[in-house]
Amino acid sequence: MRRAGPPWPILLLLAALGACDPPDAGEPDLAIAREIRPVIRGRPGPEGALQWRAVLVPGRLLLDSPTSAGWYTISLPPPREEMAPRRLTFANDRINLVMEIGACAIPEYRDALPNRAVLHWDGGRFEGCNGRGRLPTEIAGTTWELVRIGGEAAPGGRSPAATLQFGTNGALGGTLACNDGGIRTTWTANGGFVAGGPGFEQTEIGCNDPAAEAFGTRFWEGLVGARSWRRDQHRLLINFADGTEAELRYLL
Repeated sequence: MRRAGPPWPILLLLAALGACDPPDAGEPDLAIAREIRPVIRGRPGPEGALQWRAVLVPGRLLLDSPTSAGWYTISLPPPREEMAPRRLTFANDRINLVMEIGACAIPEYRDALPNRAVLHWDGGRFEGCNGRGRLPTEIAGTTWELVRIGGEAAPGGRSPAATLQFGTNGALGGTLACNDGGIRTTWTANGGFVAGGPGFEQTEIGCNDPAAEAFGTRFWEGLVGARSWRRDQHRLLINFADGTEAELRYLL
């Protein structure tokens, strides 16, 4: 009897989507899966900032949208395989994402992100490159997704409840549901925070996701007066002033 499951060519192409540097010898497969996920970086804009970026996780795409504020969580169907050229296409009523193996067209990305990515989203066409993500040693410039506050898991929805970005100058920004924003509290390299004024200053987009908005608001209100942060590889743990711990997961 033939065993059910994806054909080998698809498995090889899916592996190629995350191809970059080989993992260290002896590194546990589970740790690799949790820490290092395939990423897409969009073509740089006129001022050098990325037009869009995304992270591929099993069954979904986390997309920092090129057309609006915030991150979006998009379900991905099983890919359609083509062998000449070697590519995978993820298509549904919300998104069309084509990944062409070894065909990155952006010279500065080619070594680290060898695959071409073409995204059709929200009426536009956007190009980027894909490869295996890397877990940086420095915290500055990294982006994290909120996983839980205390024992309560972040709700699923159209957008992550919150993402947090560490600026290179101590700034803290990110998202609350589908809105971008930041706070005046700053982070310090020794694992602390310097409290600033209250409130998360954000864009004013109607997210229509009350559960995510409420949970994200709790996170940002707690972060204003937070005591400390600690990084454990792909996990970020933040202690709020009331003793509650928030956990975030590395995005990119």
